[in-house]
Amino acid sequence: MKNWKIWQRLLFLSAFLSLPYPFIIYFLVSEQNIRIEFAEKELSGVHLLRSVMRLWKDQKTDWSDRIATFDHDYKNSELKEGLASSWESSRKEFPDNGTSELSEKQISNLLKLNNHIGDISNLILDPDLDTYYLMDIVLIRIPMLYKLLEEIERLNQERGTKFESFQVRLVAKSGVLTETISGMDRGLSVILESSPEYKEHLQVPYSNFKIGLEKLNELISNVNDSNDYRRLLSEELYKNSLNTEELYKAASSSLQAGLVKRISGLKVRNYSILAFIFVLLSIPAIGLAITLSKVSSQIRKVVKRMEGIAVGKGDLTQRLDENAGAEFGEIAVSFNTFVERIRLVLTDVIKVTEGLREIADLNMSVSDSLEKTSTDNFSSIQELSATTEEIASSSEFVTGTVEQEIESLSLLTEKAGELSILIEKISNGIQIVKTATESMKQVANESESDLSFLVKTIEGISNSSDKIGKIVDIINEIAEKVELLALNASIESARAGEAGRGFAVVASEITKLADQTSQSILEIRKIVANNSEEAKAGKVAVGTSVNSWRVITSGVDSIFSGLNEMILLLPEELKIKDKLEESIIAIKERSMSINASTNEQKSALQEIASKVYRINESVEESNGSAKTLKARASEMNSQTNRLRDLVDSFRIH
Repeated sequence: MKNWKIWQRLLFLSAFLSLPYPFIIYFLVSEQNIRIEFAEKELSGVHLLRSVMRLWKDQKTDWSDRIATFDHDYKNSELKEGLASSWESSRKEFPDNGTSELSEKQISNLLKLNNHIGDISNLILDPDLDTYYLMDIVLIRIPMLYKLLEEIERLNQERGTKFESFQVRLVAKSGVLTETISGMDRGLSVILESSPEYKEHLQVPYSNFKIGLEKLNELISNVNDSNDYRRLLSEELYKNSLNTEELYKAASSSLQAGLVKRISGLKVRNYSILAFIFVLLSIPAIGLAITLSKVSSQIRKVVKRMEGIAVGKGDLTQRLDENAGAEFGEIAVSFNTFVERIRLVLTDVIKVTEGLREIADLNMSVSDSLEKTSTDNFSSIQELSATTEEIASSSEFVTGTVEQEIESLSLLTEKAGELSILIEKISNGIQIVKTATESMKQVANESESDLSFLVKTIEGISNSSDKIGKIVDIINEIAEKVELLALNASIESARAGEAGRGFAVVASEITKLADQTSQSILEIRKIVANNSEEAKAGKVAVGTSVNSWRVITSGVDSIFSGLNEMILLLPEELKIKDKLEESIIAIKERSMSINASTNEQKSALQEIASKVYRINESVEESNGSAKTLKARASEMNSQTNRLRDLVDSFRIH
């Protein structure tokens, strides 16, 4: 029964509750059928009683014909088995010589047969008052009266010479006759009072019968020994016999009609009981059918609406009739409220999806911009690295040259005493120094130019880092909005229950993406901050290098001027030996200063190279993070499209 439908359960319950009715019908109908069988048996007895009476009184017909008639009725009667022995014993006593007269013994046998029929046909047990008195007349009173009339007739025929004996016996019969008349009168009075419908059939025969018996009784009371009296008595007996026969026929017909009426009434009652029970069962059945029809109709409506939501385009605009009444009205209200809530949730989800799609598109745009900026920064840093290496090479060259100059100046100082001898060598040395100074000046100018370019490049990197920081702030705000929208989507999907489970999964994925994006943004922000700090430090270092180069350039210019003066003053070298020594000392000091500045510049350039290398690594990491952000933005866009597809599977407008 677990998988049964509602109408099947109601039908089963109705069938179960109807189980006692067949037994009730069976017992009621069985009781009526017993009564019908009882009355039908009585009716069979009435028919056989008529046949017995014809055996006795139908003196116009031969015995063989009367016996054949009774045999026919007897064999077709339901009482055949019960009468077999009684009829066979009585039949042996009937005359076979063709006479129609019956002896006293034969009459006695017929009366026994009559009483036996009354016993086995239930007539003696008749339960109804009207038919009971009719049965008493037909079964007992009239047969006894027939016998009494036969006995009076026999006395009249056998009177002989003993009048006194005849008179006594006749008076005795008169008393019995009087009692018989009184009993029949009481019974018929009850019959006519209780069943007026019998009056038409019984009143006239009974009146004639009563008048005839009263005349007979009066005649018997005035008994005499004349032949006329004998003749009158025989005539009166014959008339009473005819009246009795007419009354018997009327009473027998009335008894038969009463039994037929009772059988018909019992059958009608049977039909009435069946009809009543049928109506009694039909009313609940009709009510059940109407209820089942209404229940099935309402359930089909609910199922149809649910299928409209579950299959194909989930139509959330469908509603149930809230005026259906009873539980179905409550179901309709709950169903409509649920569908409306789902529709509102999906409307909010659509808005969230549109916002997520815009954010995903913005993330893609920002990721592309960030990737492009990182690529440009990487190229600039590569150029900066190459320039730094070139400056470092130039610095090493300058350092070597300055060290050579210092050694030359030291030698010049030592050999100042031999100046006059070595003037030519000094001239050559001055030329070499001049050439080297020019080269050093040219290198210093180029290095200063490169350092200025490096300063601008570092400033560009610093500005780009600031821009990247702003972009990262924007992305961080977007990630926070994405996380907030994902949280709202999770809340709405939780409110939607089972129908929002798919949205909850998507919202969870979006939340994870937002968290990962926030982590990436924090890493990018750290990298950008490091870039900015490194760029600022590089800028300071390069500025220091520029100042050092300017000092170097100034020193080279001074050396160049000093060499020019030395070339001009060579002819007078001897004269100005002291000045030369002073100049050499000054040059040596300046050369030492240049050497120190060059060493400082070399250290600064090495530090710049290290910073540039770190910046390069940071830019590479930033570029990787930008690609990761782009991939996650693409995945977010895909999840947003999937969420939109899920929402589009419902119809909310």
